[in-house]
Amino acid sequence: MSGLNQAISTRSRLTAVMLMAALSLGGVPALAEEAGAPPATTAAPDEPPPPDPASVTTHLFARNLMSSVQKPAHFVYDVARLSKGEAPVKGHILMDVREIGQDGVKSVYFKTDGGFGPFDFGPVQASSQNPVVIVYLQDDVVRLQRLTGGSQQYFRNRIRAAFNGPARIEPVEVSYKDRKFTGERMTILPFAGDEHLKEHPEIKEKSYSFTVVPDLPGGIYSIAAQVPNPSGGAPVEDGSITLTDMTPVE
Repeated sequence: MSGLNQAISTRSRLTAVMLMAALSLGGVPALAEEAGAPPATTAAPDEPPPPDPASVTTHLFARNLMSSVQKPAHFVYDVARLSKGEAPVKGHILMDVREIGQDGVKSVYFKTDGGFGPFDFGPVQASSQNPVVIVYLQDDVVRLQRLTGGSQQYFRNRIRAAFNGPARIEPVEVSYKDRKFTGERMTILPFAGDEHLKEHPEIKEKSYSFTVVPDLPGGIYSIAAQVPNPSGGAPVEDGSITLTDMTPVE
């Protein structure tokens, strides 16, 4: 591996682990612990309120969606993004579950192709939660930082808080390999009313949607992020990843 590629790979893995730590959620298994970060030894002075019953935390992270993955497998998520003033992005997130311990902990590796990322790292330790959420959000947070000049940590904290708050939840039917499945879509707006984004008011309306289908491997059918156009018409940004294939690895 060349020095540049090695640096990219190392940086990508570190940023993913950092986001896992940043998105550790009360009331569900800590993503930081799954990533190998040391657990907290002392409680925070002010404990956060419990997650809303209609939150992403409750309807996604607390559902043990990766527990159904009992054998090594290769996942393919198609990536598509349209952004105003940028060339369209298409590619794939490739997620490989390579080893599964007796305790159910999975060693997960990621790689991307096309215009998304780049990410090439592993292993990430996962037991109940699908880490593709973290990979997608890390890329999105980096884009927000580049656009606004703001702090990645600030954006992560806003997303984390929105995970615990009420989400708009709606039933959905999706198609996977010519079969129909039912699930639910959770939508949040982490930056609504954020006065720190005065110079980028369009970001205040940015939404994130998570489509969960428990009967599909890994439980995550799609994740989408959209910035609407305040003048109407095509969105300023419209991006998503969608599960298109899962192949068991013998």
